[in-house]
Amino acid sequence: MINEIPDLSRIESGTVTMSQEPVSLSDVLRDCLSMIGPQAQQRGLTMTFPGFEQPHHVLADRTRLKQVLLNLLSNAIKYNQAGGSVVVQCVATGNDRLRPSVSNTGAGLTPEQVNQLFQPFNRLGREGGRGQGTGIGLVVTKKMVELMGAAIGAERHRK
Repeated sequence: MINEIPDLSRIESGTVTMSQEPVSLSDVLRDCLSMIGPQAQQRGLTMTFPGFEQPHHVLADRTRLKQVLLNLLSNAIKYNQAGGSVVVQCVATGNDRLRPSVSNTGAGLTPEQVNQLFQPFNRLGREGGRGQGTGIGLVVTKKMVELMGAAIGAERHRK
């Protein structure tokens, strides 16, 4: 993300602003798809997003939620294989909570890499590979999610 370092600085200093209100998750996901879709198309990736028969609202800062989802989607595209797929799902987890998840068909991470995923400036051994980055995008993402009163994590799925 363009403003990762200033965002991280504002988060660490406690000066980041959040405006939490009911946000339509389906609208935010549609916005994200329109923004990130061309990048996926260039790589020949299939994008699958949930269809919402009824609108689902979450309590979040709309701009920060979109930033979080765009970062996750961008990583899912960047670290995928050509011709692969990215799948976004939303699962109700009880207590009026909704859990969005982003998965891809990339090579995946080792258990050790999953444990290091949210460490600043750690590109998990991909420093010289395809896909530029600072290694702080997921750190900023995690902190923003936590500021909105939620949690983020990663799971390794075997193919």
